[in-house]
Amino acid sequence: MALPAGVSLTDVAGGWNHSLGLTSDGRVLAWGSNADGQLGDGTNTDSNTPVEVALPDGVTITAIAAGTYHSLALASDGRLFAWGGNSSGQLGDGTITSSNTPVEVKLPQGVTITAIAADGGRHNLALTSDGRVLAWGDNVFGQLGDGTTTDRTTPFEVPLPQGAVVTDIAATWHSLALTTDGRLFAWGYNSFGQLGDGTRTSRNSPVESQLPAGVTVTDLATGLEHSLALTSDGRVLAWGSNVNGQIGDGTSSYRTTPVETQLPADVTVTKIDGGNAHSLALTSTGEILAWGLNIAGQLGDGTTTTRRTPVKAILPDGVPATSISAGGYFSLALTKDATSTTELTAAPTEAAHGEPVTLTATVTCSGGTPTGKVTFYDGDTQIGTADLNATGTATLTLDTLDVGTHTITARYAGDTQCPPSTSQAVTVTISATKPTGTINIAKTDRTTGKPLAGAVFQLWRETNGVTGLQTSGTRPDTRVGTGCATDGRGVCSFTKLPLGTYYLKETGVPEGYRLPKNPVSGPYRIDENNKRVTARLANPRGEPGKGKGK
Repeated sequence: MALPAGVSLTDVAGGWNHSLGLTSDGRVLAWGSNADGQLGDGTNTDSNTPVEVALPDGVTITAIAAGTYHSLALASDGRLFAWGGNSSGQLGDGTITSSNTPVEVKLPQGVTITAIAADGGRHNLALTSDGRVLAWGDNVFGQLGDGTTTDRTTPFEVPLPQGAVVTDIAATWHSLALTTDGRLFAWGYNSFGQLGDGTRTSRNSPVESQLPAGVTVTDLATGLEHSLALTSDGRVLAWGSNVNGQIGDGTSSYRTTPVETQLPADVTVTKIDGGNAHSLALTSTGEILAWGLNIAGQLGDGTTTTRRTPVKAILPDGVPATSISAGGYFSLALTKDATSTTELTAAPTEAAHGEPVTLTATVTCSGGTPTGKVTFYDGDTQIGTADLNATGTATLTLDTLDVGTHTITARYAGDTQCPPSTSQAVTVTISATKPTGTINIAKTDRTTGKPLAGAVFQLWRETNGVTGLQTSGTRPDTRVGTGCATDGRGVCSFTKLPLGTYYLKETGVPEGYRLPKNPVSGPYRIDENNKRVTARLANPRGEPGKGKGK
């Protein structure tokens, strides 16, 4: 999804048919349905791109939650804001009037909120710093936990068992609360056993869920009619409705007590979330597992096939997820920012004025295949641009560089998947005239040291910027001339060679001799201080060679 320029998200939340994103600087973006003002931008107009929530000036948000048709945001100063639908008092401002801009929730005096939960429902939970739970909004199923089914338009404290100190909360049409001593309490809608107490009886006050013996729960999540718990060893427990496989145990049977989800082997889960009838799990390696209803593709596996056990969501190659959220019929995931690198080579790096120099930029990106343009600079001066090809390479050939030393860099502009990057500098030296050099070959018998006639050589100039000789492929080095064969003195020469780096490749030997295992020698460097190079090479005796030739 395309975010506004310069914006990065630290968390996401999915409601029934809208989404929220928390930015790194404490703002809130929203997109999707806005019929009840749940986007908070002062309108009731749907948006398929993120819009900024119209929070009061100076407010910095630290946590977000999305309900069915409303939204919540916790500010750094302890205030709590809500916007959107308010038919059951879920905005917590003492009214049942919907608002398309944020209003302040009327928290009890002296309360500090540390976490909030809405999870696609029409009621909310808030966790206080001293481990109490506040609730408000819809109470038709007893999900507020106050012993009634009466809606509340302002937050009140849920009457938990004496001494219970809560560390985590979750809520949709039912509510969950995890305590410091490892107990799990639940209340609200229970037609499918989602309270986990072994019954299908809805409860308007907290009851204890029947966790397996020896299990320590560290995180909670609720779907519409099912519940999820993350254990300290990275397993997932689930219970409640299983019509669409959202429990992930390979069956379609509802469960009134927690059972273990059938995760792939050697997987450790770090975060969970539940949607209408599907479930998500984030693994320690940044993969996303999904299971349950898939009618809208909410499992992200490239199909619309409902799954009764977890499958992997298809993320871009090399891009791990960092956060997940399950909406009604969709899923959200934050990923690590993609990275790109640009590498630059120049060939040759020393040339005469007017001689072509080829600049090759290769861009790699963790977010996918990079596209777009690369711009080449000489210092701060732009000297040309080139499009990236399908392999992430851009090539520019110039014969207009002035005499002197040039510091060349390549800058990739970036695209929707890959950020910009700049290469390390490459130095190219252009001389006023075209100096030349010579490579002499002195060929001898390896045993006797006597000159050998009839040894045949090719000469290759390094022009692709890659160390070592490449004679084939998409970017081979350049062959110079037709070759040479040693005379009776065992000598042959390549003359009038431009300054640069060269390799010799032996292709033929005299009768009674054999080619060395590696027929390539070099590199041989010709420069201003060394214009004459002698390559002293020897052949061993062996099977008859190819003889003289070019």
